[in-house]
Amino acid sequence: MKKRTIVIIDDELDFCRILKRNLEELLGFDVFICINGDQGVKLVKRLIPDLVLLDIAMPGMNGFDVLQRMRSHHATMDIPVVMISALADARSIEKIAQLHNGAYLSKPVEILELQSKISKVLKEEPIEKIKL
Repeated sequence: MKKRTIVIIDDELDFCRILKRNLEELLGFDVFICINGDQGVKLVKRLIPDLVLLDIAMPGMNGFDVLQRMRSHHATMDIPVVMISALADARSIEKIAQLHNGAYLSKPVEILELQSKISKVLKEEPIEKIKL
């Protein structure tokens, strides 16, 4: 069976590396990282992943711009996206809800919470709980 693929688009490289390691080693995904929005859109179009984990606050093209470009391209418009951000104030969360009705996680991300969110977004049975 083909492994599921996740693309992480986030400008915090250390955060990406930690997520990548956990998602690959603990959950068995193939994970690709991109640290800027423009290159992230290109990577998503090339790979057509099962899921995108997308930071909101990035220099240049922010997460909402990336999401808009993904939704405007036929091949990427239906790819599930989990928005991830350190923006946790009420106004930011309201904007996230208005512009993106999908899943959202605030940083720092707990691996079990991420696992649960991924399972729900991909409509899978929950993966056995991980002991860290």
